[in-house]
Amino acid sequence: MIPQEVQTIEKLLGVNHEIVFSDAGHESRGYIIDDGRIVFKFPRSSKISYDNEINALNAVNALITDIGLQRVGWTAQSNSYLGLYGVIGKAIKNLELSPAQKLNIGKRIGCFLRALHNLEVPGAPICSLADEIKTWHDRYLPHKDFIDANMTAIESARLHELMMEEAPSALMKLGDDRVFAHGDLSGNNIFLDKSGNVGLIDFSESGYLDRASDFMDIGDAEISEAMLEAYGADDTLVQKISIRQRIRPAAILVYYRLKDDYAGSMRTVEKIRASLKTV
Repeated sequence: MIPQEVQTIEKLLGVNHEIVFSDAGHESRGYIIDDGRIVFKFPRSSKISYDNEINALNAVNALITDIGLQRVGWTAQSNSYLGLYGVIGKAIKNLELSPAQKLNIGKRIGCFLRALHNLEVPGAPICSLADEIKTWHDRYLPHKDFIDANMTAIESARLHELMMEEAPSALMKLGDDRVFAHGDLSGNNIFLDKSGNVGLIDFSESGYLDRASDFMDIGDAEISEAMLEAYGADDTLVQKISIRQRIRPAAILVYYRLKDDYAGSMRTVEKIRASLKTV
């Protein structure tokens, strides 16, 4: 914990609260108060702004939905912190889920995304397909030497073709279908409580993106299938998701490399290797 940050929280809330520190965020340090009922975020650098997340949460909370959502509670003009009324429960990535729970989660998130993707949020950032592809390349190319050192020459060449030519060309042919999207929807950000209520956190990367971006990181096949059915996905969307899932491991390797997490980097290399075997 950072003493000055704890003091800020105690000044705003009082001292009679249980505070748990979380250092897992890429851009922010987190403080979980009273088992998640309140969450505070403090930026890791002065370049980080919470304006987009605040704008997104204010817009999303106007939706009529059965999904639990964070609400803005405390802000600072200097972006020195953001306080949110939280979502109770645990991230589904850390839970052993039954088939019934997976079906419930998938249906609810799929229906929520139908509403979210029709939402208009003035001022939200816009990311074109060309922007997405450039971002993937910017994340992949600086770490190509590491990939080359830990994969065969044939695997590395196949990956390079997939990242630089095959996947971008296929996605361009399928077209750019931008909607207001969560932008970071994964098992880390979907929550489930003891009563079966589903919650969703972290709209910091939200904006106008291709709708496939909200389906590519779910991970669990049963949840994903239920989401797609509830959403009413067509064949084009399913194809876009499949292509993004194939290139995703090479695009997220950067996060482990920047943290000098060798084990995480090698697990990601294995995921890259597995993605090259998919048709």
